[in-house]
Amino acid sequence: MKNSRLNELLQEWTVLPPGLWKNENSQTLGDWYAVCNNDGIVAYFGKAEDAFRFRLAEINRVLNG
Repeated sequence: MKNSRLNELLQEWTVLPPGLWKNENSQTLGDWYAVCNNDGIVAYFGKAEDAFRFRLAEINRVLNG
């Protein structure tokens, strides 16, 4: 059961690389990675590693919450 929840969260939380997201911050943060969930973009990061670390932390927070 927990495995299916993990799969759901992995699909829900996404890291979008530069150029694959657009909003009012695109010009200012165009080369940044965006982390989003079903509610939209929730954070921006200059490095992919940081974006994926945040994504994993959010998934862990939900699973262990």
